[in-house]
Amino acid sequence: MCLATVGRMFEATLDTVVGMTDTELTEALRANELAARTAAAERAALIAVAENRGLHRVTHRSTAGWLRAELDCGDGTIGRDRALARLLDTHPAVG
Repeated sequence: MCLATVGRMFEATLDTVVGMTDTELTEALRANELAARTAAAERAALIAVAENRGLHRVTHRSTAGWLRAELDCGDGTIGRDRALARLLDTHPAVG
């Protein structure tokens, strides 16, 4: 996907959001938060399983290095995601 397409997609999203009523905006924000929490729990589960399998050993010395390479994300994000993964690995009901 090229940057121009991404830019147009964001413009369309922004146009939709600007046109929402206050109630619609609040509902959409709540739905977005729920989706973000669901995605975070799923990501944590994926990371926990990958860590338990030692998947990083195929190409990297650490899970953090593997995540950095695979997801192109920073150390703060990796640390947060791994902490959540460890929590969910120990206490699955939290997910």
